[in-house]
Amino acid sequence: MQYFLYGLASTFLSTLMIALSERSITVSKARAILSADVDVSGLLGIPDKEKVKNTMSITLNLELECDIEEKELPELIDLAKARCPVFWEMSLNINLKKT
Repeated sequence: MQYFLYGLASTFLSTLMIALSERSITVSKARAILSADVDVSGLLGIPDKEKVKNTMSITLNLELECDIEEKELPELIDLAKARCPVFWEMSLNINLKKT
């Protein structure tokens, strides 16, 4: 689970950095702090008849030192969310071969 969360934070921050770079915005420091509340009962195979599906609540706090007005940041966050693969709809094909 940790690798998934690290991947989520780093992928989103990288996508945001690309968006900032495209606008020639200089970033001197960037920090991502992620917190998550994860129900791992499904992962562990613990049945819960009252639960419809597994849940995860994630908060990503970003700290940036950059030459941009703070009022412009929400637009860039929306742009990064639209471009970030973390938020893309996904089709997963799994092939398993026993050797």
